[in-house]
Amino acid sequence: MGLIRVVEAWFDQNPKDLSGFDLVHYHQCPTPHAAPHCLDYYTMLVDLDRPPEDLLAGMRNGNPQQIRRAITKDQVQCTFLRAPSHAERDAFQVFCQESNPGTLLDRNRLEVLAKAGMVALSAALTPDGTPLVWHAYICPWGQRRVRCDLSASIQAGPDQGDLRNLVGRANRLLHYQDMVALRTEGITCYDFGGWYPGTDDLKRLNINRFKEGFGGTVVREYETEQPLTRLGELYQHLRFLKWRWVDRDLLKDFQRRRLVPEE
Repeated sequence: MGLIRVVEAWFDQNPKDLSGFDLVHYHQCPTPHAAPHCLDYYTMLVDLDRPPEDLLAGMRNGNPQQIRRAITKDQVQCTFLRAPSHAERDAFQVFCQESNPGTLLDRNRLEVLAKAGMVALSAALTPDGTPLVWHAYICPWGQRRVRCDLSASIQAGPDQGDLRNLVGRANRLLHYQDMVALRTEGITCYDFGGWYPGTDDLKRLNINRFKEGFGGTVVREYETEQPLTRLGELYQHLRFLKWRWVDRDLLKDFQRRRLVPEE
């Protein structure tokens, strides 16, 4: 974030030493903070504290069948990168840019998290090694919980139904294989990275439906951002001005999710 020094805390983390920082961002807290900028955040969690066969059996909406077909007929190969190298992160970023030009990928943040050992990547590939889907995870490993932060896949055209179906099966298989790999790392909670609580956005509702197929539970958590210095307060003020005049959708989203009114 340039000159702004930000510390991020995930889930139930509570940093004791905030000296030297301008802003603290608490991601997905179990309880709301009494701060001017506290938002609700819905997500879906899957319990990984079960054998892989039970994870598969607990899925819905045809997911077990599609996953098995991706393995046996499509012969999709999955790879999980617990500590991706710089070259592997570059490959992920290039894939996102080429296959999903509109994907919101913050390369600088990805690199900062990777240097802190908090990034894992995974990919689903065709038998000849062509990537179909990539996933990026935020992994505060000591929390025993990870969040799927970004999913990018090859975009099929209107006349490429077979490719679209293949990518859908590969994506489901990759989520499942990631769950299995994370379980071996001691992770007990798989976070799908968001859930749309509304009723109007058809695209988000379709994403909800996709996530439902994995048999998780929807929970309500909270995002809190607290300035620690005058520079942190100035950053927040300038960002809201930018939202008001440029990124109005972000401002509307903030206003919809805000729990504690600004003073």
